[in-house]
Amino acid sequence: MDDRRGPQVKFPPPMMFISMILVAMALELAVPMGFKLPEPVHYMGLLLPLVGSLALLKIAINFRQKSTNIEPWKPTSTVIVDGIYAYSRNPIYLLFCSYPIGIGLFVGKGWVILSTLPSLVLVYQFAIAPEERYLTQKFGDDYQDYCRKVPRWLLWF
Repeated sequence: MDDRRGPQVKFPPPMMFISMILVAMALELAVPMGFKLPEPVHYMGLLLPLVGSLALLKIAINFRQKSTNIEPWKPTSTVIVDGIYAYSRNPIYLLFCSYPIGIGLFVGKGWVILSTLPSLVLVYQFAIAPEERYLTQKFGDDYQDYCRKVPRWLLWF
C-alpha cells in the first residue's frame, strides 16, 4: 500500500463547518430565524466552543504523543483507540459541532445551529468515508474490530 498520500481527504473538515456557518449567516439575513434566550443561557453558548477547543487540544496532544498525524489528509501511523476514542471513532468532528451550536446559541441564530447538520453530512462524505476506507485498507482486521466495538459518532450512531 502506497501510504504517502494518506486517506486523500481533499478539503479540511474545519473548513466544512466554517463554510456552513457562513452559509447559515447568509440565510439568517435572507430568512431570519433568530430567537431570544435567557441571558445566562445566551452566554453559556460561549462555553461550548471553549470546552470543545480544550478537548480538541487534549486530542491533538494525544496524537502527538502517539506520533501520528491529526490531519486527515496525511498518513496515519496508528489507530488511536483509547481515551475519548474508546467511545467515538470521530470525536474531533463531534467537537467541531460545538462551534456552530455554541455560536448559534450566543448570537441567537437558529440557522447557525442548524448548520451543524449539513456540516456533518459533508464531513462524512468528504472526510470520514475516505478515512474509513484508508484505515480499513491499512490496518485491516484490527480496524474492523475497533469499528465493531466503537460507534462512528456516539452511542448507536
